[in-house]
Amino acid sequence: MAAGRFTGVGLGSKAVKVVAKSVGDDFFRRKVDAEQDEMVKHHTASPAAALAMSKPALERCHAAEAPTANIADSELVRLRADM
Repeated sequence: MAAGRFTGVGLGSKAVKVVAKSVGDDFFRRKVDAEQDEMVKHHTASPAAALAMSKPALERCHAAEAPTANIADSELVRLRADM
């Protein structure tokens, strides 16, 4: 998974945010054919999986001493609170 490959605080937290958000929310797609045009649920949200995949990134942000890690930390905390 991309979030696991990028372990640095900056790039890793950005990758985790994108992937966790997509896993943590329902995803609908449009199904169009000759008779109908409708939205169908393609993916059911899994907030527990999103929280689990974002935990290592959050721990790295907490452990980082760079001041810029505070921004990534804040964004991850906000994302996790919304799950």
